[in-house]
Order: sequence, then C-alpha cells, then structure tokens
Amino acid sequence: MALVSPGNVGHRLGSAAAPVVLEAYLDYVCPFSKRFYTRFVQEVFPYVEQQYPGQVQFIFRHQVQPWHPQSSMVHEAALAVEQVSPDAFFPFSNQVFENQEE
Repeated sequence: MALVSPGNVGHRLGSAAAPVVLEAYLDYVCPFSKRFYTRFVQEVFPYVEQQYPGQVQFIFRHQVQPWHPQSSMVHEAALAVEQVSPDAFFPFSNQVFENQEE
C-alpha cells in the first residue's frame, strides 16, 4: 500500500511561495472545524494577508472523523468539486460549513 505525501492532499489559500505555512486538519461535519474554518477564512486570513501580503499560506487538509457518518461523502464531494474546477474548492467549502446544520 502506497502512502500519499501530505504535500499532495492539501488545498492552498494564498501564495505557494509564502514562507509561513499554516495547516489545518478539518472535517466538514465537525462543529469545531466549522468554528475554526469560518473565523479563520473570514477574519484571520484576510487580516494577515493585508498586514503581510504574500507571506502566509493556509493549507486545508481533510480529516474524516469516523463518528460523523456523513463525513466521508462530504469530503468526497469536495474532492470531486476540485477535480472539476479547482477554483471552486474554497467557495464549496464555505457553503458546506455555512450549511452544516442542514
């Protein structure tokens, strides 16, 4: 069985050349992941990017939690969205987290 390098499974927000890398392992169905993602993407990352342009990149890593039965399907849908349109990954993720309770 081959293991995939972590560098191949993340989704980047920001410049790939940025020297500071922040990685988060998130589950679309986890309420704590929602809280972190929403605050980070809407408030923290824009502020950091404004203060330190091009210096920070954010990597979203999938963390499927087995105690959330729908988690696998939602993560697979996100990967499918990225395959079809890479630029749609973060807008899709925003929508999933915003509508998590549904």
